Amino acid sequence: MMDRKMLRARQLQASKPVLPGHARYRLEVRRCNAELEVFSFTGEERLCAPYCYTIDFTSPTRDIDPAAMLNKPATFILQAPENPEQVRKVHGVITRFNRLAASADETRYQVCLEPYLALLRHTRRSGIYQHQSVPEIVEKILRERHEFRGQDFLFTLVRDYPKR
Repeated sequence: MMDRKMLRARQLQASKPVLPGHARYRLEVRRCNAELEVFSFTGEERLCAPYCYTIDFTSPTRDIDPAAMLNKPATFILQAPENPEQVRKVHGVITRFNRLAASADETRYQVCLEPYLALLRHTRRSGIYQHQSVPEIVEKILRERHEFRGQDFLFTLVRDYPKR
């Protein structure tokens, strides 16, 4: 049986915030070394449509290169203030990047985080696919045209699709 001190230590450890300091939100962009502090955000999630999180953040870095942000994988982390263990992570890609304002000590930026599939809206190609099933065609397009890797998508199919 655990003694009371040990139980209290476990409770304190479990209630520590996942994010540093008083931050409740964090934006991580792959290969971006700039310090990003989330200022505000809005998120839109709908059925049959890609989600879109518009995130305003500040940074002491005055001129973040758009190439360091656009089309880069990113994770937006949300931590509930009333329940520090409850964390939600939204994974996606930065599809929009704007510099909003600057002051002497920081610059304010805005990004849009969307799922990888949102990048498909910029594609205007047609093709003929013969002797392949629909899942094979979709997989081929994702891998060859959009450089998706195995971990970037998963098919959960309930039936077989014939080759056409």
